[in-house]
Amino acid sequence: MSSYNPRERPLRGDKTLNAIVRCGQAVHLSIERFVTLGEAMADDNAEIKVDMYEACRDARAAGQCTLSHVVFELN
Repeated sequence: MSSYNPRERPLRGDKTLNAIVRCGQAVHLSIERFVTLGEAMADDNAEIKVDMYEACRDARAAGQCTLSHVVFELN
């Protein structure tokens, strides 16, 4: 018989938490870059400007939500 109980170990160690934070930050940064390019494309094309800015606003909100969720989960 083994006395090993996996539930006694912490579910998230420091390395895991740091990796989660870095991943969330990377996703947020990628979305910001994507949105910046989308806004530049919208500025160059009047036909899609309104729709593109709306899509960029939605993408930015989703990125912020993702980052907030990661920070909330860590606390």
